[in-house]
Amino acid sequence: MKWFVCFTLISVSHVVDASLIEGGFYGINSTFENNGDITVEYQNGRPVREWLDLTYTNGITFNFISADISGDGFLNGQVPNPAAVNTPSISALNSILSMNNEMKAGWNIASFQTVLTMVNEFFGREFTAGNVEVHGIDSMLESFILLFGDTLHNGYLESNLNYTDVNPELPNIGFARGMTSSLAKNINGEYEAKLVEIYDGQLIYAHEDSNQDRIITNTSFVAGGTGATTGTWLVRDVVNVSSPSTFTLMFFCLFASFFRKAAK
Repeated sequence: MKWFVCFTLISVSHVVDASLIEGGFYGINSTFENNGDITVEYQNGRPVREWLDLTYTNGITFNFISADISGDGFLNGQVPNPAAVNTPSISALNSILSMNNEMKAGWNIASFQTVLTMVNEFFGREFTAGNVEVHGIDSMLESFILLFGDTLHNGYLESNLNYTDVNPELPNIGFARGMTSSLAKNINGEYEAKLVEIYDGQLIYAHEDSNQDRIITNTSFVAGGTGATTGTWLVRDVVNVSSPSTFTLMFFCLFASFFRKAAK
């Protein structure tokens, strides 16, 4: 094995590391790649988490999703005891039922803090819990909604609800609204899941973009209730296979060179 081949191998290993996130489109502190219905979150050039598009769980109760993935993390669209939870409509379940096994596996409901941290990594900000952060017309917020799932328009479509967009010339992005695993009882003794919501200021009922793009972290939704425009934040870890280090490649090259000379 010639030395230039060894150095080429070492160089390629670093090129691969650097190119892992070439497909990424969004994010400030972390990079987020649009991979169809799953968003891949990268840190330091490595994939660390995958986020399922919120529209897959739109219109399905938190309790149903929790029971569905309980134990094995497998999102089947089925629960052991359907009578114990509100069974969603078939239109709401169709997206889950159409997933292949690889896409269904390994999911967890993200905690409120996990989602908030992800949002902060995306925007490069320090949003705090329990607030409404109001912005002007913010293209980053609109990109976030497109990336993680527009639950507003998807919910209207799946529920066969009619609406009129009063100004169709505007982008009309909608919002990404999802429940987290952080629960608390309300005054009626019902459990509510804390929400993280990203809103575009120009919704279906606004004549103009109202300069009210916003991040909302002070609301919650009844865990057993069905919201046509409310999904659940599902996340899974990415298992990284370590690439060989420079030292390992150098050792391999030296060993191969020695072995080749000894064989002559």
